Amino acid sequence: MLRILSLLLLIFSSQSLASSWPVPKSIVMVSPDGGVIARLHSGSFPLDKPESAQMSIFIWNEQSGYVLSERYPLPYRFAPAKFAVNDNGFVITVGKYVAEETGPDIGIFNPQGQQIQSYTLEQLFPDTTQRQQLIAQSQKLTTEWQQPLRDEPQWYCLSAPEAMMNNAFSVRYELGALLFYVDENPFEIHLFDGGCP
Repeated sequence: MLRILSLLLLIFSSQSLASSWPVPKSIVMVSPDGGVIARLHSGSFPLDKPESAQMSIFIWNEQSGYVLSERYPLPYRFAPAKFAVNDNGFVITVGKYVAEETGPDIGIFNPQGQQIQSYTLEQLFPDTTQRQQLIAQSQKLTTEWQQPLRDEPQWYCLSAPEAMMNNAFSVRYELGALLFYVDENPFEIHLFDGGCP
């Protein structure tokens, strides 16, 4: 019961949105087994003190509920478009909200917050024609993001990345899925029919 109550408090305390901000101020994702919570805090750019996006990791403790384990900066000016956390505290970030965004198209961070993998769209899809086709097909899926501030081409599905086998993440796109391993093995591309879920 304490675990459910703690989880609800963390989620509802993160539901604040800014009226003119291109991304949510705070988003919470939970690991598949519920033992790890990742909270993304979007960056800001006040004139005197710009701040990048931040990630907070909370680990379940039987005696005290979810306890803050790590808080670290992300290489994003605003925020990644999608992210997920696995049962061991590894985090994957996917995509960008706006063209002015910094940071990779895919980033993987270990439980201590160190970026252990980073990929640009060109590294993921080296063939220019395939990359342009993928972006064109994915643009049909962006109805939930029809905002004037969002002008970064989208190549991934709207569904969140999935944590798999405690050592990998799957990112769906229109033609299949990308599989990323947290132990720094090269990523794999899996093609299949059916498009985005």
